[in-house]
Amino acid sequence: MIEIYLLEQLYAVYQYETLNQAAKHLHMTQPTLTRSMQKIEREFGTPLFIRKPNRMTLNENGILAAKYAERILNEEREMMEQVRLNATVAIGFCAPGPRMVLNDVFRHGDFGVLSNLPLQSNALLLEGLRSKKYDLIVTSKEVKDVDVYSKELCTEELFVSVPYKHPYTKFQSLTYEKLNGTTFVMADDIGIWKHIVEENMPDSKYLLQDSIDALSQIVISSTIPSFASNITLKYGHENESRVYIPIDGKNAKCTFYLCCRKEKKEMYQTLLTQAITF
Repeated sequence: MIEIYLLEQLYAVYQYETLNQAAKHLHMTQPTLTRSMQKIEREFGTPLFIRKPNRMTLNENGILAAKYAERILNEEREMMEQVRLNATVAIGFCAPGPRMVLNDVFRHGDFGVLSNLPLQSNALLLEGLRSKKYDLIVTSKEVKDVDVYSKELCTEELFVSVPYKHPYTKFQSLTYEKLNGTTFVMADDIGIWKHIVEENMPDSKYLLQDSIDALSQIVISSTIPSFASNITLKYGHENESRVYIPIDGKNAKCTFYLCCRKEKKEMYQTLLTQAITF
C-alpha cells in the first residue's frame, strides 16, 4: 500500500513540474524528494519519470498516477473533515469561563471536538437544547425540567484587575457600590457577566473590545481597571504587572450548570463525570 506522504509528494511534482520547485514547496531537499519518487516507482513497479541529465519529468504513467493521487488526497481530506465534524460536540455557553473549563476537559479526554458557538442567554440555550441545536448547554441557573439533566460544573468569582500603584490596591476586596462610576476596559462578548456588571455599576463606563489581543494590549499598557475571574486566572490569563482584587457580593459569584437532554445522559456520562466542579 502506498503511503499518503508519497502521494502528496508525487502530486506536488505534478503541480510544480520540477523536483526542485516541488521540493521547495514541500520544505525538503531535492535528493530526499528524488529518493521518495524512486520509492513510489518501486511501489507501482513501473517508471513514472522521463530521466534526462539534471532533469526528471513525469511520463504518461506518472501523470496518470499523479491525477489519481490528487483524487485520493481530496478523499482523505474530505474524510478527515467529515469525521471531525461528526465528532464535534455542540455545546452552548452563557459565559466564556465555563468554556475554558470544558476546553480543558476536552483537551485531556477523548470526547471529540468542542464546537465554538456564540454565547447565548439561558433561555435561548434551553430552547436550542430542546430543538437539538445543542448537544449540551452550560447555564447560569440550574435547569429544573423533567426532560433535562443538570449537573453543577463550576463557580466563577469576579475580580478587578488594576496596576500595582492603583488606589484600589489598598483594599483586600471591593464591592460593586465602591466600583460604581469607574471606567473599565472589557471584552465585548462576556455573556451574562456583561449584564451583571452593567446592572450593578450603572454609572460606570465600559470600553468594549471585540479583540482579545487588543484587550490584552490595553491591559498591559494602561492603568484602566479590567475584570478577571478565578477561572481566567487558572487558565493562564494572569498578568504579572497587575493586582487582582476580589469583588464581594452575591452578584460577583456565579455557579454554572452543565445540562443535556435526559435521553442523552448515558451518552455523555463520562464527560459529565469528568467535568468536575471547579
